[in-house]
Amino acid sequence: MTLSPGYAHPEPPPRWLTKAIAARYLTMSETTFDDNVRKGAFPPAIRLPTGGLKWDRADLDAAMERLKLGILPAESAGVRNARTHEGRAR
Repeated sequence: MTLSPGYAHPEPPPRWLTKAIAARYLTMSETTFDDNVRKGAFPPAIRLPTGGLKWDRADLDAAMERLKLGILPAESAGVRNARTHEGRAR
């Protein structure tokens, strides 16, 4: 298949997502996203050393696959802290 010279490939979404972008990525409101995080359906945010909260797109994709397979969420929810390569929080 040959693409026309002006055809641009869409960029993939970023790996680290804010809550607003994560909710939009999963096509839901931020309130619904928060409810799903609280219920354990989606992973908790990762707190970066700078204090910001981000979600890993790969973790969200894996959570959606588990839900698609009917695997119920664990009861754990909250915020994870980013770790250094030694495994200790900064």
